[in-house]
Amino acid sequence: MQPMGDASRRYRLVFNGEIYNYIELREEMRAKGEVFVSESDSEVLLRAYILWGEDALPRLRGMFAFLIWDDRDKKLFAARDRYGIKPLYMVTTPRGAAFGSEIKQLLGLPSVSGRMNVARVHDFLASGISDHTSETMFEGITQLRGGECVTIDASRDAALEPRPRRWYPATAGEISLSEDEAAARFRDLLTESVRLHLRSDVPVGSCLSGGLDSSSIVCLMSGMMGSEAGGAKVNTVSACYAEKSVDEKPFMDAVVAHAHTEPHYIFPNADEVFQRASDITWHQDEPFGSSSIFAQWCVFEEAKRVGVKVMLDGQGADEQLAGYHGGFSYYMADLTR
Repeated sequence: MQPMGDASRRYRLVFNGEIYNYIELREEMRAKGEVFVSESDSEVLLRAYILWGEDALPRLRGMFAFLIWDDRDKKLFAARDRYGIKPLYMVTTPRGAAFGSEIKQLLGLPSVSGRMNVARVHDFLASGISDHTSETMFEGITQLRGGECVTIDASRDAALEPRPRRWYPATAGEISLSEDEAAARFRDLLTESVRLHLRSDVPVGSCLSGGLDSSSIVCLMSGMMGSEAGGAKVNTVSACYAEKSVDEKPFMDAVVAHAHTEPHYIFPNADEVFQRASDITWHQDEPFGSSSIFAQWCVFEEAKRVGVKVMLDGQGADEQLAGYHGGFSYYMADLTR
């Protein structure tokens, strides 16, 4: 139940997301004498903050946006996960600061006009970019960006003006590995990540596009769940198209056969894109620049229909591994050295 408080009634937590390594963190804290009264990751998060403060953040493996109120010191601490998977929006008014997981939650507050932020709307229309700054497309509403946190001292800050800071570094360190060592390390990290993400008290499935990222995740899930040996099958949901030039169903079928999944196929209708655009935009809060959002909407509708509440998905692999065509030139240039 939220807000969740500690036994002393000093701290209160509001939390959106999931801490995947909560079991390991709970055992580490129990070894230090911490006592838990539930099996929830929310309590683990709250106890971790009480024990370690802001230093708890690098220990967390998960997707999260949370606020913790310290009633004794009159301080509010807010943080967002490394990559901003879970949203956290902010607004300041003459009456104070407010936070929400959706922009629309903040639009009814005093002094929030709901007018467009012309500069950010221009960026979207001219260059197709968004979320590249802390500003949103709504005037006066900002976001805590991925890997950021903020402390508001309500006893001192008359204006309650949030001053976010990074808790997760935006730059990577250097490592010295051979190509084979890097590939093995990447596989180990991906395998461990999938293992932790399978912790759930509801059915877990996966989006399957036929690409390397989602295909890798599905195959790892299948091995961990014992699908080939007669264990539980992975429910996969895929978007297919009648136009063969853009359809990747043959790749999906190959993964389904190899991983022994329970496949579910949908065929998004292009005529519905504009019919449903209003509903999708309402949930997205801001405009979106690709019909892939509509395809994902249809995929998750099907997942709900078949009773799968948690979906693992491959996002960001092309950015990490230079999968887009724009990255090929760097590889070609490297070959000519």
